[in-house]
Amino acid sequence: MSDVMFTANRLDNGAVIWLTAALRWSEAARQAAVFSDDGAEAARDEVAAACHRNFIVAAYEVAVDGRADTSMRERIRAGRGPTITPPQDNLAPGPRPATGD
Repeated sequence: MSDVMFTANRLDNGAVIWLTAALRWSEAARQAAVFSDDGAEAARDEVAAACHRNFIVAAYEVAVDGRADTSMRERIRAGRGPTITPPQDNLAPGPRPATGD
């Protein structure tokens, strides 16, 4: 079995989080633990439990193989993405102007 890390998004705010060796979730990618064999099974149990208690969503395993764990997707997630600046809502408060239908 190959070594894996676990990542997900926190349900309440969407933050990218990583599973640590203590089976706790952290926003710091550098604290992500690498699991193998029995440790990976315990980590999968924690992932399932965190999903069940509605703490995380979109959980998945990242293979630690020098490719998947250094992919663009994981670098963006670890860097707290997004890669663009979202547009700002520039509508003034108050009633919207009527459209001329």
